[in-house]
Order: sequence, then C-alpha cells, then structure tokens
Amino acid sequence: FYKPHLPWYVPKRFFDLYPLDEVVLPVILETDLDDVPDIARRWALTPNDHENVTKAGQWRHAVQGYLAAISYSDAQIGRLLDALDASPAHRDTLVVLWGDNGFHLGEKLHWRKFVLWEEATLVPLVMSGPGLGARRVDTPVGLVDLFPTLFELCGLPHLPDTDGRSLLPLVT
Repeated sequence: FYKPHLPWYVPKRFFDLYPLDEVVLPVILETDLDDVPDIARRWALTPNDHENVTKAGQWRHAVQGYLAAISYSDAQIGRLLDALDASPAHRDTLVVLWGDNGFHLGEKLHWRKFVLWEEATLVPLVMSGPGLGARRVDTPVGLVDLFPTLFELCGLPHLPDTDGRSLLPLVT
C-alpha cells in the first residue's frame, strides 16, 4: 500500500471523518530548535515547509489530509483482510504490516520525514497469523528483526551472518 504517502488524495468520505474545526494540530514550541545542532536545524528547516504551510493557512487542512489518508489505508487493509478471511488461505497465511517511516506534521517546525526525531522514526508493525498471539507489545524493535522472525515462523533454518533477532518471544 502506498498511502498515506503524499499526495493525500483520497475519497471525500475519508476527509469527512475529520471535520476541519475538530482537527487537533500538533503542539509546537517556536524555540524547539534552539538546542539542536546546526545540521538538525537545517534538516528541519530546509525546505521551510512549516513556514510555507502556516503562511498559506493550510496547516489544519494538511493534518486533515494526512488523517484521511491513514483512514483510507486502514479501510483498504480491512478489505484485504476480509478477503483473506473468506478464503481457505487464511488458515496458513501470515500477515505482516509495517510502515517505512513516520511523518512530521509541524512538530519541531518540520514536515515530512528525513530526520531522526521520534515522529519520523516510529512506525507501525502488526503481525497476524497461525501461532501468533493477540496482544499489543510496546517493546521497541527494529525492522531488521522481521527477517529472522519470518524465517522462524515459516519453519526455515536460521541463516548465519544475518542481522536481527526473532520477535517470536514477544508475539507468541
């Protein structure tokens, strides 16, 4: 799935889930970049998306678009999972869903990704299938851990010289 990547073009019904007057903007500190190294300041402000978005009066619209794109993606994933559940393949299919990056919506005066702050580095990771428990895990993991996890779930032998550790102790 490509969304919620830009452009945030999705059907209107997903925008309607987030009326503009109810969209909550991220809290920012105008001095938030005062204590970061010069390179971090340059990453956050080049290009100066936050200034451009706020000058144009589009901050609330942009957050609405991002939320709408996330809801659209969720709906498409739901359609896929419903189809899987209706098929015989559901008994032996592993589903792994993850994102490649988080996204800033004005936090630290930044938009997009391309930085190492929390908003840009946190991603969803959801695993479902035979042998997996149904629970939420708040332990930080790395996406490099997916490879050994999937190998173990599929009953394949561990490959030497690979990075990552199986996540099975967290999800079974």
